[in-house]
Amino acid sequence: PTPGNANAACDMSSKKININPASVEGVNSASLESWRATANLAATISHEIVHKDQDPWAWRGSVWKEMAGYGNACEQQAWGGTMQKMVGWIRQVQGELGSKQNRSAREQAEVAQRLQMLCQATTVLRNDYVAERGNIGDLRLTDSVGIPMSLEELMGQVAAIEKQAKDVIGNAGVLSKPFDGNYRGSISGQGTGSVAFKIQGFTVVGRVN
Repeated sequence: PTPGNANAACDMSSKKININPASVEGVNSASLESWRATANLAATISHEIVHKDQDPWAWRGSVWKEMAGYGNACEQQAWGGTMQKMVGWIRQVQGELGSKQNRSAREQAEVAQRLQMLCQATTVLRNDYVAERGNIGDLRLTDSVGIPMSLEELMGQVAAIEKQAKDVIGNAGVLSKPFDGNYRGSISGQGTGSVAFKIQGFTVVGRVN
């Protein structure tokens, strides 16, 4: 059990992390949805690992400061660290997508779907943080080379990467559509003749003369 039925919680005394069983549902799905569930679970555990490594007295002090309206530095660290890890993961898969430019449309689409789901999981993470932002305070974030940036700027990059993934998925869908019809043409070169074939769905029949 977790307090308030949260996805997970770290007991600062024992340093044990409790995971809500609902957070694990979907990870073993046979579909690509398991990737989204895994990304969400990874973000949850990453957040709690940051808390596990924090000093218990600093954590208690941050809780009191939050109650007094002065923000919560420990939560800022946990939310910010998790956001950075998720965006780093996104950039890693984006690089994987770039390495498959000369591969089949299906292979590109599979990577793009994982990339899209990672972006969506990061958007969910952002929305969850925004709901607590007033109590926690602003996050300290950086880009890939360590330059400070705002949450809005970081999510702008995520949105652009998600659009890239959607474009790849859309193009793959177009390439996988059959072009029904009858096709004819001549053969030239070291031999002469003609070729005729018919496409119906994903079936091709024809002849070469």
